[in-house]
Amino acid sequence: MQELRTFLGAVDELRIVVDPHHVVPDLLQFIALRARLENLDGVPIISLNDVPLRGLNSVLKRAIDVAISATALVGLGVPLAIIALLIFILGAVRGRGTRL
Repeated sequence: MQELRTFLGAVDELRIVVDPHHVVPDLLQFIALRARLENLDGVPIISLNDVPLRGLNSVLKRAIDVAISATALVGLGVPLAIIALLIFILGAVRGRGTRL
């Protein structure tokens, strides 16, 4: 709570000392990012939108996702199958033990 009071005090002091500054975004970057300018109670807000993949890019992304998943399944499946086989051979699954 004390930190908040200190911060707010510093902000009030800066309002008195510092002249107001305005930030003007680079128009070409604004267009390249496909951003949009919104107004929230008089405060300009730049919203950046994720551009969904379309066309060949979406097909390529899907193919890469499937290839990586298949590689991971094969890569992890072999050691897990070996572990399962060893457990079965050593008898942990068969339950060799004294029965009551």
